[in-house]
Amino acid sequence: MKHIAVVICLFLVLVTLLGRSDICKAAETNAATVEKTQMQTDYQELFNARTLNDILKQSEHWTEDFSPSTRNAFCLTLLDCLRSNDMLVMDEQGNRSTTHDLRMVGGRCAWALEKLLKCDLPPVTAQTTQEEMAEIRRLVIQTMSESKDKESIKQADDLIKSASLSQKRELARGANASPYVLAQLADEEDVITRRSVATNRKTPPYVLARLGREDADDEVRSLAVKNLEVSKTGIDRKNKKGK
Repeated sequence: MKHIAVVICLFLVLVTLLGRSDICKAAETNAATVEKTQMQTDYQELFNARTLNDILKQSEHWTEDFSPSTRNAFCLTLLDCLRSNDMLVMDEQGNRSTTHDLRMVGGRCAWALEKLLKCDLPPVTAQTTQEEMAEIRRLVIQTMSESKDKESIKQADDLIKSASLSQKRELARGANASPYVLAQLADEEDVITRRSVATNRKTPPYVLARLGREDADDEVRSLAVKNLEVSKTGIDRKNKKGK
């Protein structure tokens, strides 16, 4: 009977844990759905607004309430309409408060992109040429890419900061470790972590060169030099194939 009771208890615990996991997944899905709905609503109201104050009210929560993925999706949607010269109804006085022509769909998109990406773009008006528009679109895409890089770097820094010694060693050995993470782990006091960084094929050549030249541990220096030679050989082979 005791064994049966233990089995029943374990089963109930497992069911509880699975239930919590399902609840967490459902909560994440609901949050993403709410964000997507809010984004669609804000997109429509952006073009329905008739004064600058109305638009400002819409943009107040964009950078705080939207996750990076939702913000990027919003930016891509606006980017598709950036070339549009379609006219919107708007108060003339409010329009003079910005460098973009907010009576145009494209001008309003440019204004919204500046708010979402926290950047400055060249004016988008009826006089904007195709060449200028192409350059503005390039700037938007570049800024979006840089924002993603900053998010990735922040996540990597948080990961390293919160990782235990064993986790750092595992990260340094990982085949999927990012070059940035490996570069940060190369400065760890733990020699085993640095040895793993020195042998990892994803470690950037400049990091290997520094380890091979400056590290206090003989084995780290030796491993880094060997890995750097392998890395250079691989680059040389690729260059020969390209020729």
